[in-house]
Amino acid sequence: MEEIDELCHLTTRTVAAQSVTTTVHTVEEVGKKLFADYLEQRLVQKELTIFHPLQKNLLPLFGTPTRKPSKIQQSVKALEADCNLFARLYIACQNRDGNIDEFFPP
Repeated sequence: MEEIDELCHLTTRTVAAQSVTTTVHTVEEVGKKLFADYLEQRLVQKELTIFHPLQKNLLPLFGTPTRKPSKIQQSVKALEADCNLFARLYIACQNRDGNIDEFFPP
């Protein structure tokens, strides 16, 4: 077996996102901290009762859907890429003594 830094699902062979890998590596520390906070607030300081609801942790897991960028965000990224491309082509045209009128036809 290979030694890799990626986390893979064994049955579906999908590679997990980096945030899921970070969650797997730090989940024990997070759990211990939450347990210590629970003991401190409810049993030692008695700020909350034991019936007070626990705060939900929103750690990303395999089943957590990733957000897809909206169509507007995708179009903005495409326009930025086009703008950068034209800027580089314009500079290359100037440096190589190209004809600017042919580069930007009317």
